[in-house]
Amino acid sequence: MKRKRPPALPKRTPMPADEQPPIKWPAQARWRATHPQARRAHVLVRAAVRKGTLVKQPCEDCGDPNSEAHHPNYAEPLRVVWLCRQHHKRRHARR
Repeated sequence: MKRKRPPALPKRTPMPADEQPPIKWPAQARWRATHPQARRAHVLVRAAVRKGTLVKQPCEDCGDPNSEAHHPNYAEPLRVVWLCRQHHKRRHARR
């Protein structure tokens, strides 16, 4: 027996700009707007780790299991270097 689909929900109309709530994290919203390629890379890595297609590794410098992904090149979003927070900050400071 085939299940019936529920009726489609009505389309939401966007809220007028003057009625929208204030942005909770304006600095983060600005960064996302000005760095779309980096944002896309972060989202893709998070999704790949969640799916299991990319496996989180320990820090390449010290072996700390609490590591985060560093993108040497945002054009290759799934090619990452796994670094702990301390070494990730140092890597960015070298630029």
